[in-house]
Amino acid sequence: MSRQATRERLVQAAADLFYEGGIHQTGVNQVIERAGLSKPTLYQHFRSKNDLVLAVLKRWAERREELLGEILADEHRPPCDRLIATFQFFEDWFRQRDFRGCGLVNAATEIPSRDDPGRDLVSRHKAWMTRSLERLARQADLREPKALAQSLVLLIEGATVTAYVQSSPGAGRVARRAAQRLIESHRP
Repeated sequence: MSRQATRERLVQAAADLFYEGGIHQTGVNQVIERAGLSKPTLYQHFRSKNDLVLAVLKRWAERREELLGEILADEHRPPCDRLIATFQFFEDWFRQRDFRGCGLVNAATEIPSRDDPGRDLVSRHKAWMTRSLERLARQADLREPKALAQSLVLLIEGATVTAYVQSSPGAGRVARRAAQRLIESHRP
């Protein structure tokens, strides 16, 4: 197995375990067992569990940005439709059988230090989301695009928490409808 494939196996095992049970509840022994590798192999790729956590968070953020980026960049749809499509993405995600909330937010709640690189990575991802929605709001010539984007992100975050905590995948539909009304209220 190549070095890259071994690293990938470790990150995937850790990502699955962290999402299923949390960072603090998951030990490196569980990761190496799930990956079918040895502890020395893990430490050849990651100096510490924190480095592994950071790799997982980076993967989650990049994947989310890739998936949402496709929706946000779809120039065959008007900007307002893309804003709503973002909510459809989340609505579909909430309906997945293994949905356990946002792995990035879940991880951030387990990282007490605001100076931790993992917490910073989560913060940067959430800022990316706000900037992306603001850019679409500007393209759509909506009023107060920055405030609108911030409100839309709050709707997404609130719907994500509600969908998980209350086992309510319908929170996505409610958030999408609220987003539609909010967007309409920002038309010139």
